[in-house]
Formats: sequence, C-alpha cells, structure tokens
Amino acid sequence: MEERTVASTPMRHQPMFIVHRHLLTSLLFSGLVYLFNCFFYIVDGAPGDRLIFANHISCRLLFLIQLRFLRLATFSWMLAEGVYLFRLLRSDSAEGDRLVVYKLLCWGVPAVIAVVYGILRESFDNKGCWVSPSVIAWIESTIIIPCILALCVNVVLMSWILYILVKKLRHDPHLERIQYNKAVRAAIILIPVFGLQFLFTIYRLPDLTHQVINLILDGLQGCAVSIIFCYTNKSVWDAARKWWKGVCDSRSVKADIRARMSIQQETKIALIDQHNNSIN
Repeated sequence: MEERTVASTPMRHQPMFIVHRHLLTSLLFSGLVYLFNCFFYIVDGAPGDRLIFANHISCRLLFLIQLRFLRLATFSWMLAEGVYLFRLLRSDSAEGDRLVVYKLLCWGVPAVIAVVYGILRESFDNKGCWVSPSVIAWIESTIIIPCILALCVNVVLMSWILYILVKKLRHDPHLERIQYNKAVRAAIILIPVFGLQFLFTIYRLPDLTHQVINLILDGLQGCAVSIIFCYTNKSVWDAARKWWKGVCDSRSVKADIRARMSIQQETKIALIDQHNNSIN
C-alpha cells in the first residue's frame, strides 16, 4: 500500500526528489553568487573592486554567504542525500521521514554556523572582505570541521550503501561480473552526489594549482549532479513527456472549443440571414 502511495505521488512531491531539489538549489545559488562576486568584485576593472580594498560590509556579507553559508548548506544536503538513501535501502521507513527536519537542519545549521563565523571574523580577523580563509585556524575550523564531518559520514554511508547494493544484486551467481559493474557504476554516480571529491580540496590552500582544481570541482559538481538527477533520469523524462502531452492536449481542447464556437457562430449568422431573407 505504501509503495502504491509513493508511486502515485507526483514526482515533485516525492521525498527523494525533494532532497534532490534542495541539493540542486544550494548548488545553483552557490554558482550564481560566485559569478556575481567574481564579476562585481574580483575581475580587473570590476565595479566593486574598491569595496574589496575598503573591506566594505556588502562584500563581507556576500562572501560570507558564498564561501561559508552556501558551502555549508551544500555539504549538509550532500549528507542528507547519503542519510536518506541509506535509510531507503535498509528499509522503507525513510519514505515516512519528516522532511521538515531535513530542511531545518540543512539550511538552519549552516546559517547559524555562518553567523558565528561572521561574528568571530569581525572580532578577530576583519580584513580582505573575508575572501581568503582566516589566518586564525580555530576561526576557520568552524567551517572546515563540519564539512569534514559531513564527508566522513558520507564515506561510511557510501561504503554501507555499496555493500547493501552488492548483497541485493547477488541473486544470480552467473551474473556476478554484471553485478559488480553495476556496483562500480553506482559508486561513480554517488561520488559527486555525496561530494566525496572534496576530500582532496576541502581546505583552500593558497597554491594556484590547488585553487584551479578546487574551482573545477566546484563548477562541475552542479553539472554532474544535474545530469544524474535530471537529464539522464527516466522518471524526469517521463514526467516531462507527461507534462508536454498535457500541454498539447490542453491546446487541442482549446482549439476544438474555438472551432466549435466558430461553427456555432457561423450557423447562427446563417440562420439569421435566412430568416431575414424569408421575411423580405
């Protein structure tokens, strides 16, 4: 009964897709704020470059949102993906999870941590519009430690998930190679979803090569997650086809109604003309 209820629920209201949507939203806003900050503050001749040198509150706030709040929110939703998928594979109980708890934790906790970071940075290391990591390690640890914890938990969850998948796939011993290929593909897919690539770049070093690699991984994660969740997802394509069919059917019905109304109007005019001619 519960499976039927979930299957009959519109895709946008299904819990798993809601978690996906929030992860994609955090990645989207992170990318948009990054682009704005780059073009408004960082590039040569940017209109806000003087604000950087003046350590203006506007740039401090925007870089706090981009580099701390949205980054923490992204890591939080990557952790939510891992927790939800793990619970879903172990049992069907995850379908009854209250997503309001996920939303409060994955948006609220990063906001609180970012505010605390901002207060500490304002008090002890208030320079450079907070573009670079703080030179005071314990201040920067308020951002780094939660991210590392989220990644470590996701590493453990991914190991358990792959173990569960292999167990579920090992029903036919003649298909062992295919089963392990499926497990490998699942692992590759889960890497960008769980953010495990950030294990190599979680701490932003001043080295140029490290910064370039970090930017590439940051930029490609949203693209990879979008491809996995949207562009190659059969459920998404089915929903899109269903929506387009509904649009076409609606247009067809409206066109049919207009045609009938036009015929009725022409018939009415013809009857009136016929009546007038008979009188004359």
